[in-house]
Amino acid sequence: MKLRQSHILLVLLFLAFVQGCSQPATRPWVDLQEINDQIVRGPAKEQAQEPGKETVAPPRIKDMSVSAAPAAEGQKNQTGAKVHKAEPADGILLNFDNADIYEFIQVISETLGINYIVDPKVKGTVNIHSAQKIGKDQLFGIFQKILHINGLDVRNEGDYYSIHPSKGGVPQQIYGPGESGSLKASSRLVVQILPVAHLSSAEAQKLVEPYLSEVGTIYNLASQNTLIVNDFEG
Repeated sequence: MKLRQSHILLVLLFLAFVQGCSQPATRPWVDLQEINDQIVRGPAKEQAQEPGKETVAPPRIKDMSVSAAPAAEGQKNQTGAKVHKAEPADGILLNFDNADIYEFIQVISETLGINYIVDPKVKGTVNIHSAQKIGKDQLFGIFQKILHINGLDVRNEGDYYSIHPSKGGVPQQIYGPGESGSLKASSRLVVQILPVAHLSSAEAQKLVEPYLSEVGTIYNLASQNTLIVNDFEG
C-alpha cells in the first residue's frame, strides 16, 4: 500500500515538473516610455520623394567671387599678379582743325551738358590741339578761356549761357605745342599753347609776361602746367 502511494506521489511530482517546463518564463516589466525617450531620432525629411522620380544630387558650385574692395596700387591679387590702379579715362582731347566756332561750342556744350545761346555776330574758325586729355571738371574753365582768346565772352544767364563777341582783338590763328617755329613777323593775333617742362607754369608766366604787347594776354593752366598765350604773331 505504501509502495502504491509512493508511485502516485512520484507521478504527481513528474506531472508538476512537466507542467512547469511547458509554461513560458515570466518576462520582467519594461518601461516603454523611458526607452522611447532615449531613442535619438535623425531629422525628418522635409518632403517625401515622389514615387517614380529619381533623386538628383544638387550641382557642386565653387565660389569664384573675389573681394569687392579694389586692390591698392602695387598690391597683389589672389592669383599673385600685380595690380595697378587704372588711370582715369574721363577726359576730352581738344583737336579742331579749321573747325567752325559753332561746331566747337556745340561739342563742348554737349560734353558739359549745358544750354547756350550764340549771338548771330559770332563767326570764325578755330584750330586747337591739346597734348593731353582735359578732365571734365576743368573743361568749362578752359572753354571760357578759349572763347575769350577767340574774341568771345560767355555769360551765365541762369538756365543757359550767352556767348557773344567781346571788345578785345580776335586771334586769326592758334598754334599748338611744337609749332613755335611757324611764327613770323606780322600784325595778326595768334594763340600759342605752351606746355611747360622743368619748372612750374607760374614761374614760366613771370618770364613771358614782360614780352607781351599791350593787347597780349596769358593764361596759366596750373593743373596742367600749361600756358596759353594770345598776342601778335611778330
